[in-house]
Amino acid sequence: MVTIGDTLIYRLSSDDVMRIAALRAHMVGQPMPLIVTGTFRRQAGAPESVNGQVMLDGFGALWVVARDEGTEAGEYRPAEAWVAAARRARARRTGALDGRNEASLELPAAVARQVADNVLRGHWR
Repeated sequence: MVTIGDTLIYRLSSDDVMRIAALRAHMVGQPMPLIVTGTFRRQAGAPESVNGQVMLDGFGALWVVARDEGTEAGEYRPAEAWVAAARRARARRTGALDGRNEASLELPAAVARQVADNVLRGHWR
């Protein structure tokens, strides 16, 4: 469940990039922190949609409305899910699995949040 104040990972859409192009360069699909300001369901039983501020690298923010969870541009993911997916992809690329189950690469939630915070602050790339 997403709540107001949560920080999610949002991938910029092509429309988003065009809206901020005059300010600075960003790429479609680039992951950015999204601070949730509102949540709602379009209809009963539908997934949660969010409104919020996408924090840009440098000054300013981008207001986004009615964004859904997913992995494509214009969608968000919880920070923990983004970090876990990045770790699995890196392990597959580097062959680090070596017979281990992918679930063994999962971080505890508190550690995953700390890693995501450091990634978003630019401490780790």
